[in-house]
Amino acid sequence: MRSGTENLPAICAFAAAAEEISENMAEKLEKAAKMREILVCALSNIRACRIAQAEEQSPYIINAAFPGLRAEVILHILETYGIYVSVGSACSSHKKGRSRVLSAMGYDNKTIDGAIRISLSPENTEAQCEYAAGVIVREIKRLYVLHKVRGGH
Repeated sequence: MRSGTENLPAICAFAAAAEEISENMAEKLEKAAKMREILVCALSNIRACRIAQAEEQSPYIINAAFPGLRAEVILHILETYGIYVSVGSACSSHKKGRSRVLSAMGYDNKTIDGAIRISLSPENTEAQCEYAAGVIVREIKRLYVLHKVRGGH
């Protein structure tokens, strides 16, 4: 392939992918909102949990912060259960420092340091979300108990 030549196979593949993902978009968004609600309702059982909410937000992303805990510790504990979350936003994955967005929302450093991002997919099931919600709540509560025993939070 030479410069200036359009990659026709990639263009066709992109068009097919865009068509496939846009099919039944309203149903997919409704399902994602239901999955999100399962997780948000479960997380509300953790008194200290702060869920970042916006008027218009993607139902596929939840930002949950646990003041006094370290997000990296949460991430590694959840990995052992096959639950993969992220620390920080996707667009700042290679940047050092705290989230400017969470700072702008008024979160203090202890809250920002305990913030994780949970991303959902149209392929997620209710059972997966219920499993993840149960593990997250149990493990976060356990971390808070351990943290208090060691004199923190």
